Amino acid sequence: MNISKFEKTVTLMLLIILGLTIALRSVSVKRTFAVESFYVDVYWDAEGNYNVTSIDWGELHPGSTRKISIFVRNEDLNPPCFIYLWTEGWIPPEASTYIRLDWSYDGRKIAAGETLPVTLTLRILPSIYGVDDFWFNITIFGADYVIGDVNGDEVVDIFDAVSIGASYDTTPSDSQWNPQADLNGDNVIDIFDLTIMTRNYGLFSF
Repeated sequence: MNISKFEKTVTLMLLIILGLTIALRSVSVKRTFAVESFYVDVYWDAEGNYNVTSIDWGELHPGSTRKISIFVRNEDLNPPCFIYLWTEGWIPPEASTYIRLDWSYDGRKIAAGETLPVTLTLRILPSIYGVDDFWFNITIFGADYVIGDVNGDEVVDIFDAVSIGASYDTTPSDSQWNPQADLNGDNVIDIFDLTIMTRNYGLFSF
């Protein structure tokens, strides 16, 4: 079957339009404006010569993934400690719906003076829409107790989820308020506390 010159032209135009559409959907990640750490130190190198204070993720596109290696050292806590990672300060806020930050931490305790290599993985969902550029803050901290252990049995499990559910959507003025369930300390028990518990599910301190 012969393809006419007109059909070839139309096909070429459609391919150009498709290419422009994909290009316009590129996502420019400014950088994480701050990488803060508490009770642990975060470095670019295993020797601990260069602190991580910000991360430049570079140019990303819908469906793309970027990995960055860092090193976390337990220099401030004498007992072995767990390490935790939180993201906050997303601008624009809806960016957190389409962007995922994971890390390779396996949940074990880090001994005093130990340095642990960790890989951060940033994923841009293919469905991202309406976000041209964004940034967010990362907090990495150490604790010698299990965050998410609401009922105090030294393990994060279904019973902690039940405890959060029993006081869900309460504040300090409510009779069902449970301060142990307010994991992020914002004086309301909500989805953010449940997210923290879920993220640490299975951790134990014994």
